[in-house]
Amino acid sequence: MTKYEVIGGAVRQDSTLRASARRLSAVVLARALAVILLLSPTWAAAGEGEAEAPASYTVMISIDGLRPAIYLDPEGEGVTIPNLLSLRDRGVHAEKMIGVFPTVTYPSHTTLVTGVAPARNGIPNNFRPGSREWYLNASDIKVPTLWDAYRQAGRSTAIVTWPATYGAKVDFLIPENLSFGIDDVPGKIAAGSTPGLFEALVAKAGSFPVPAFEHPDAGEKLDRMTAAFAAEVIRSHKPELLLVHFLDVDHVMHASGPDSDAARHAVDLADANLGAILQALRDAGIEDRGGVTSRLEIRLEFGL
Repeated sequence: MTKYEVIGGAVRQDSTLRASARRLSAVVLARALAVILLLSPTWAAAGEGEAEAPASYTVMISIDGLRPAIYLDPEGEGVTIPNLLSLRDRGVHAEKMIGVFPTVTYPSHTTLVTGVAPARNGIPNNFRPGSREWYLNASDIKVPTLWDAYRQAGRSTAIVTWPATYGAKVDFLIPENLSFGIDDVPGKIAAGSTPGLFEALVAKAGSFPVPAFEHPDAGEKLDRMTAAFAAEVIRSHKPELLLVHFLDVDHVMHASGPDSDAARHAVDLADANLGAILQALRDAGIEDRGGVTSRLEIRLEFGL
């Protein structure tokens, strides 16, 4: 069974889910106008004499800055997004979203993976007080995360350039680094990655020069690396939870405006990057090819 959802990226917390999370330490659920993680019956081990349940996979992709109008009226928005429309048409989608405060990238994305508002989750802004230093470290998150829940349940986990994930306890980690004024962005990312993983992905997917975040094309180049690395992680490791963050749409919209040609081009590129991940799922045999071989949930988040 393959399940597709296109849902709002900035999150509000559901009180029922919050109570459940307190009762079950191995379960951390967030809400973004829809639950981003469903507890699948395939999580339970098969009992004696029972057939083994199919594997369960969740891929959570954020296209930062993507407005609902883009997939609700792509022709009117002037974009070409076949992969996004395919998910929309095969799954469910939202027309609006409710944001947290402040509605900026790092607090929003941390709420997505904790179900806890920025005032409590440890990431109250993009930057540390009085500086332009990003909250890069997972140790700053003060509450359990989605990857903690999966790990406690004995499930494999992967992160490819998700905010505030340096040091995250996952099986396969490529952290995000948007620092200003640094010379070797890939080197800084490699230093925070699972030992040997960055080098193995470069060997298979190629190297990607990524400039510091203040450069106009930084987002596009980082997203290209993110897509290639996430696709290779899927093919090589088949993690049961994968988090992926594409940031160029937001980066370009801030620089050029949401209705600019540059923004429309960034949306088209994001769709192509999404397509690379969907192809990897097919290559890995995760996405259904007739018959139920696995349960796959693709959660596409959007927001500023």
